[in-house]
Amino acid sequence: MNKPPADAIAIVLLREGRILLVQRSQSVPRPGFWSVPTGKLERGESQPAAVQREAEEELGLSVRPIAQVWQCLTDDGRYRLHWWLAEAKAAAANLCPAPEEVADWRWIRPFEFEHLSPRFEQHRAFFKERLPSLLSVAPPLADESD
Repeated sequence: MNKPPADAIAIVLLREGRILLVQRSQSVPRPGFWSVPTGKLERGESQPAAVQREAEEELGLSVRPIAQVWQCLTDDGRYRLHWWLAEAKAAAANLCPAPEEVADWRWIRPFEFEHLSPRFEQHRAFFKERLPSLLSVAPPLADESD
């Protein structure tokens, strides 16, 4: 009997027509892959609480979860990935990724996802189908001058 996928979250942070992607460090599963920040839910944890915790742990940012905007299975089918749009409570300059989880990071435009390697192919649909509409209505990260 197959075990149902566990729940995990993906954090969608937007700024000036771009989305934040991280390159996974060598100490986490799928090292080197480019992705939005992700994380597993802890036992009894809600998705919004996981978004806040993972943003703090992985990015050093305090965020406010806004809404779930997408969902997909991970490429191995072990996790159901719930994509959450979030708003940073501080300027993007305060981004301080944890080196044990994040090897590199960058803000990209949707079309740039295709040029990153390695990447998770099941994320392609998000970048083509959902992200453009989010960019037109998304709250910006806090102003850099704050």
